This record gives sequence, structure tokens and C-alpha cells, in this order.
Amino acid sequence: MKKFLKSLKYLLPFIGSFLATLGGQGVKELRRVVLPIILSIVGAISLQSYWGILMGTFGIWVSMGYGIPDGIFGDQGSTLGRFWYNLLNKKHSLADIFTRGTIGFGMCLTGLVCPILKENWLMYFIGCAFIMIGQTVFSYRNLGIIKYGNNKELLWSDLINYGLINTGYLIMLL
Repeated sequence: MKKFLKSLKYLLPFIGSFLATLGGQGVKELRRVVLPIILSIVGAISLQSYWGILMGTFGIWVSMGYGIPDGIFGDQGSTLGRFWYNLLNKKHSLADIFTRGTIGFGMCLTGLVCPILKENWLMYFIGCAFIMIGQTVFSYRNLGIIKYGNNKELLWSDLINYGLINTGYLIMLL
């Protein structure tokens, strides 16, 4: 049973990307609550320590909001998005990258418990690279949609981004 539980971490990229993608287009709690709980459980089991529960702080970062102010639709954006938008002289593309990069950095902090307990900083930094690439390269791009069910849609960018993020966490846990 113990071996089975420890092997569950290999499903993390698939389960995590699916739940986060569903959460992005519908029930936000899948991304903000359910996935962090799964990360906490997988972290505690894989690291064989209650400190692994800290992986659940992922929920903080995905709850911050990515919004950049948009004069066309009247969207004021998130607090973080407004900060970067104003600091970068209202350059929307740069604000997108820096807003998501900031959240990606926070997501990397979520995994900091891994190298501290496992003493493997190389795997941590490789995992962080996956997270940062997902956040700064794929997360805000329009890569199309996946249609399913009764007129429901998922975003390819969410699927790829959260696949990379959860692969990053898997690498940290190895």
C-alpha cells in the first residue's frame, strides 16, 4: 500500500492539469482548493513528512488573479496585474509576463520544502524552470480551445501551463 501511495505522485501532471483547466473555465474551487489539497497529500506522502503539507500553499498563488487592466472592456484587473501594468508604463504584454512570472515565483516557493527535506537543489531548480516556462510562456496565450460535453470549453493554454506546473512539482518530489 505504501508503495502505491508513493507512486501516486506520477499522476500529478495529468490530474493537476485536468483539475486546474476545469477550474479555470468553471468551478474555481477545483484549482484553488481541490488541487492544493491533492498537492498537500502527495507532498506529505512523497516527502514522508508532514512538512509536505506546505505544498498546499499553491492555492494562495492561483487565487491571486492574473487580470491586467483593459480599457476596452472596463476590466480593472487584479491588484498584482494593476501593479505591473502601471509600473511598466501600461504595456499590456509585459504586464502579463511579469504578473504571471510573479505568481510563478510564488509557485516555486511552494515547492521549497522539497529541496530542504530531500537535499536535492538541482531537481528543485529544474522543477522551477518548468513552472516558470508554463507561467510566463504559455499561460496567457490564446492557443485555442477544446470542446467537450454540452457546449463546454477548456483552454489549451491552461492545459499546457498546468501540465508544466505539475510536472515541475513532480520533478521536485523525485
